[in-house]
Amino acid sequence: ARLVEWRVVERLERRQGGLGRGSDAWTYALGPTGLRLSGDGSRARRPSLPSQPMWQHALLGAEIYTRLVEATRGSDRELALWQGEPDCWRVYPGPHGGLARIKPDAFVIVSGQDYEDMAFVEFDTGSQSRTVLRVKLEAYRRYRASGQEQGVHDGVFPRVVFVTSSPERNVS
Repeated sequence: ARLVEWRVVERLERRQGGLGRGSDAWTYALGPTGLRLSGDGSRARRPSLPSQPMWQHALLGAEIYTRLVEATRGSDRELALWQGEPDCWRVYPGPHGGLARIKPDAFVIVSGQDYEDMAFVEFDTGSQSRTVLRVKLEAYRRYRASGQEQGVHDGVFPRVVFVTSSPERNVS
C-alpha cells in the first residue's frame, strides 16, 4: 500500500482472482516514481493491461519461438538468432529521399552445417484485414528492391513468412 501511495507501483484497473474468501489479487506495474527510480522515466505513461489482440499476438509469437526451439533440438540445425520487436525493424531509403520502415514481428536465422535460413516473420492472429497484409507484403517488396538487406547477407534477401492463426488467412 505504501508503494502505491508513493507511486512506485500502480494497481492496474482489473483485479486478478481473489473471488470469495482470502485476499484480493491485483496486477501491478511500475508507476511514475518507479519508472524514474529504474532509470526509465521517459516511459511515464499510465500503465494498463494489454488488450486481447495484443495478448493473442504475444502468445502466438511465444508459440512460434517455442516450436522453432523444439524443432531444432537434437538435430543438426540450431536457432542461431531470434530477434524480436523492435530490434528486428528495418529503416531504409524510401521514396523522395525520405526514410521508410518495415516492422516485422521477428527476424529469425536457423542454421545448419552448410547453410543459413533467414526469415522475417509476421504473426497474424486475424485482427488485420487482408488489405493491411497486402500493404505489408508490398513494403517488403520495396525493402527488397532497396538492396539494403542483401548487402548485409551476401546478396540474399530473407524469406517473408506469415504465420496465421487459421488457413483462411492465407495471402498471396
